[in-house]
Amino acid sequence: MSAPQNNVKTNFNSPFGKTKAMFNMNSMRVLMLVTTAMLMIIAFVLTMYGSIAYWQFQSYALFFNRSGMGGYLTPSALGMLLGLSLLAVAAFGFLGSFKKSTCMVNSYAFILVLLFLVEIVALCLAITFDVSTVWTHFSIPFGRLHEPNVQDAVDTLQMTLRCCGDAGYRDYEGIELPGDMATTIVPPSYNSDHNITVPASCCSIPGSTVCGNYNIQDYGCKYALSYMMHRNITVITVLAITLVSIHILATIFALILARCIRKMKSEKSVMEWQITEQIIRARQDEEMNRSVEANDVANNHHHMA
Repeated sequence: MSAPQNNVKTNFNSPFGKTKAMFNMNSMRVLMLVTTAMLMIIAFVLTMYGSIAYWQFQSYALFFNRSGMGGYLTPSALGMLLGLSLLAVAAFGFLGSFKKSTCMVNSYAFILVLLFLVEIVALCLAITFDVSTVWTHFSIPFGRLHEPNVQDAVDTLQMTLRCCGDAGYRDYEGIELPGDMATTIVPPSYNSDHNITVPASCCSIPGSTVCGNYNIQDYGCKYALSYMMHRNITVITVLAITLVSIHILATIFALILARCIRKMKSEKSVMEWQITEQIIRARQDEEMNRSVEANDVANNHHHMA
């Protein structure tokens, strides 16, 4: 008598079951898993870019007024933390979907709503960031070039970004560079009638004692940093906008999936109750037939006697 029950359960648990609730649940689960996977990919990229922007600023923190550049740190730090949070939450959503847990999927949707508010804040900060703040809060500490750590930081900045000085190599004119710092000489040019001694990191030819006008990096570090920050903030903004769009879809699909799972489980309970009732009735009918057969046998024996 247990065979019918096993057959029904096998049909119910098939990948695309015969019931409408099961089909709807599987369809929504596929949609939620796809959007969640896209959410994880974009969150990972956002984490990487947020980390790059944050640590790039940290590596150049010597040249900035940190309090004034808080507007730059905020979107990059929020992007990094938001990406990490979404990766963890998306993994939780995947688990809830595979386990077909209404509670886990609802919790996933609720957490997504909370993170959505953080995304909006990060997006607003990224959009309103003004790259011109670099000009106000950036400066090379020319008076501290005698310090070895400052020399290393300046050389790293100028070699990495291929720049020289605040606005150009002429910022070093009239500045006495320390004797232990590698330097090069820029010969007179159309707007200068004398040599200018600059750090060797300002020349595109390493180790050159004289750096011609075509080899000197006549590009201010303010310009280079402004471009770098503008590029990072633009990427973070685009990623945040894309993330918000997919985030909305993932939340909607999660809520619909939770409803489908709940409906499927209710239908499954009804089916299991009907199967159990059929089994009980079948057993009752079987016992009644046995009782009738026993009575018939007893009556036959009585007539024969």
